[in-house]
Amino acid sequence: MNLYLPTRQVFYLLIVLILFPVITAAQEEKVLIDALREAEKNQDAVAMAEACYKLGVYYDDQDSVRLSTIYLRDGLRWSRKSGSIKQQASILNYLASVLSYAGTADSINQMYKLSADLFLQTGDTSKAADVMLNLGMELVNEGSYQKALEVKLKAMEYRLICGDSTNISFYFQQVGEVYKELKLNDKWKYYLEKARILAGNEKYARLRTRISILNDLGGIYADEQNYQAALKAYQEMINLSVMNNYPRGVATANANLVEVYFALDDPHHALESALKSYHMSKEGNAYRQISATENLAGAYKKLGEFNKAIVYYRQALNHPNILDYTDEYLVVLKGMAFVSAKIGNYADAFTYQSNYLSLHDSVNSLEVKKNISLLETSFRTREQSQQIALLSAQNQLQQEQIRRIRSLLLLGGIALFLFLFVIYLLFRQHRLRHFHSKLLLEQKLLRTQMNPHFIFNALAAVQQFLLKGDAAQASDYLGHFASLMRSVLKSSREEWISLKEEIGILESYLKIQKLRFETHLTYELVVDPALETEFIFIPPLMIQPFIENAIEHGINQMEKPGFILLKITESADNVIFKIEDNGPGLSSGASKKDNHLSYATTIFNERVKNLNKRLPRPISFSMNNIQTTDTSLSGLRVEICIPISSNIPI
Repeated sequence: MNLYLPTRQVFYLLIVLILFPVITAAQEEKVLIDALREAEKNQDAVAMAEACYKLGVYYDDQDSVRLSTIYLRDGLRWSRKSGSIKQQASILNYLASVLSYAGTADSINQMYKLSADLFLQTGDTSKAADVMLNLGMELVNEGSYQKALEVKLKAMEYRLICGDSTNISFYFQQVGEVYKELKLNDKWKYYLEKARILAGNEKYARLRTRISILNDLGGIYADEQNYQAALKAYQEMINLSVMNNYPRGVATANANLVEVYFALDDPHHALESALKSYHMSKEGNAYRQISATENLAGAYKKLGEFNKAIVYYRQALNHPNILDYTDEYLVVLKGMAFVSAKIGNYADAFTYQSNYLSLHDSVNSLEVKKNISLLETSFRTREQSQQIALLSAQNQLQQEQIRRIRSLLLLGGIALFLFLFVIYLLFRQHRLRHFHSKLLLEQKLLRTQMNPHFIFNALAAVQQFLLKGDAAQASDYLGHFASLMRSVLKSSREEWISLKEEIGILESYLKIQKLRFETHLTYELVVDPALETEFIFIPPLMIQPFIENAIEHGINQMEKPGFILLKITESADNVIFKIEDNGPGLSSGASKKDNHLSYATTIFNERVKNLNKRLPRPISFSMNNIQTTDTSLSGLRVEICIPISSNIPI
């Protein structure tokens, strides 16, 4: 079957895959604009504000800052007309965040403060906490770390007081961001670890929070020089952002991958990631534009292309909003000082370095860090009173995880029990089947060892002796017969008997048959004197059926006297039993197909098959006409070979 699609079909499929997100976004935009027109038609101020707010959010997701700002401002105007305090608070918060990314920071902090106050007026402490967290993020961008930590800790306090644990991991992550900027990595990791644990439950972390945590984890791994783990975290961040149509996450991850690739000695991918981030930032806000530009400049600096690096550093330095982002401003100043010196412009290098040191000292002063520590201590003191609420959120997550683990363990235990039970049943069934087969084989063995014809003939011989008045002969016959019966019954229950015992059984059987047939039967029993018959063990009653077969179906059918030779020898650590008679052999069809012979041979083969499973070397068996080796003779030769090394009772 040809599984390959034609080239044209592949081309059409690719076009559909590429255009699908565009078509979907266009449909969503049309639905929102239709809702706005319907609200305008009905002169519904609340609906107008809501429609404008949704369009503002939509265009923000599409990185269209201008359109997002226009609709959000319209929404704020309509919400004031309608008198809806909650609408005003929500739109103010979102508008401030858009303006923050756009870099117009003049009124942002006031918008956040007003939004928080409006939410508090409505009694919505949870939403007020969200807004205060956004204000804290803005203060971090300004480099006001002491104020940022104070506001973020207050936001977390509000959130814990109201008992709303939705997206609570974001609060811990944002408090950690302050310590990240201050290079206090231990405290950053402390709060990020709490955020990561809580993010395991979707209730405690929204999509963007999970993306943000991945971003921070990548940063921590990079600081610890665990670059493969950092690469994995940023790649996961890109995949999650792409799946959820969040280009901002893709751009941020690519920007962070630049340093990781350089650390992994992969400059090609480093520059590729820097260029991706730079091109994606052109449609974004001021912060992303500055950050991506200085990141690309840094990539060219590391590659030694200083003329290209200074072009992009200067582009970042000339951005109208560069002073709003202290960290990025510091990076650009330091980079400009370095590349200026590299191209021989030492005067500019000195100026940039002086500006860098002056700003760096003011931001990272000991007094600021001291006040930060005091603030954290104060928060930790207040945190004790709200610890129950926090522990409740964590305990709920842990209990849910414990319940899940218990369920999995229970299911695993049940599955294991069922598996072991089935194994036990199969093993028990196998043992019963084996035991049943063994009993059945023993019963068959008993039936074939001394068949009813032999017993009938033996008793008839005794009767014959008594009628003749030969009591001594009858008594001798009965003695041999009784001894044989005892030996057969005893040995048929044993798995192994000594070779000496087996020879005794065979000799008793031949003597009885000799008394019965008198001169019509002679036999010779030859045992190799080198055999230690008392210390060699063999399976019982394996030879007698073939002697019986030679007498009943060979010699008994002849007019001339019969002769049986039983020869027991040793060869190559094997006991060899050779049985020969002077009967007709297997030349006639009737003899070859004799039921008793087939039955005895079948049972013998079954026993050999079972025994060979436990023996290191197999028992062998052959049955051939003597004529095949000497055409002047008749009769049948049976040869059975049993390994000596295996003849030990088990």
